[in-house]
Amino acid sequence: MPAGASRTRPKLPRRRPDRYGALLLLILVDCVAIFTASSSGVGRWLPGVLVAATVILGLETSAVEGRWVSPARVLAALAIVAAMADGAAGTDTTRAWLAIGQALLLVILVLAIGSRLVRHQHVSAQTVLAVVCVYVLFGLIFALWQYGLNGLTDRQFFVQTDDPTVADFVYFSFVVLTTLGFGDFTPATDAGKAMVSFEALLGQLFLVTVVSRLVSLYSRAGAAPRDGGATGNSGPADPFGPTDRGPPSG
Repeated sequence: MPAGASRTRPKLPRRRPDRYGALLLLILVDCVAIFTASSSGVGRWLPGVLVAATVILGLETSAVEGRWVSPARVLAALAIVAAMADGAAGTDTTRAWLAIGQALLLVILVLAIGSRLVRHQHVSAQTVLAVVCVYVLFGLIFALWQYGLNGLTDRQFFVQTDDPTVADFVYFSFVVLTTLGFGDFTPATDAGKAMVSFEALLGQLFLVTVVSRLVSLYSRAGAAPRDGGATGNSGPADPFGPTDRGPPSG
């Protein structure tokens, strides 16, 4: 090596992003863990650990960049520590604060997925899976936020019960998000009514516009080659632009 020449380390190949199938599976596991959470033992701290792990995986698979990414990973790691500490010696108040913190972490995850979606140059299966991830995350965010606020205030959130569980809030949130409207739980305060109205509006608009539109575009992209290839392509369009490709293999 010539004198004065600097030795450079070879760059490690970065894992290909867009593993939204795995992320969606982990989000569904989060839903089950939160729905079956308990007031003590593993069932108390495991949901918080899973939510933080979901955020870390989501940041990785979305390949986000910027000054906010590293702090977000640190916050997720601190959330794991906080969840385990709450499981060891926590109170109802600390659990409520943790729920709000987890909701904010999931908001960061939604923003990360959104930043990745705008870089998709074509609609692919991964695009549709990413949008479904965001839709399910909406339900979890509202459930955790409402549960946290209920634990930190003296106001009763539901008319029907003054001691709701986290499972009640998860169930209620997805009922509202999908606008099923069973009516077995109804908000008792004006703030709760406003929050529920916003969630129902967000869920309905997101479902009938973003999700349905992307599914339609994805179906057309898959059907184009079978219809004779009007664009002259011999196969389906590459779902990602040149900047989205991973490192060459071999």
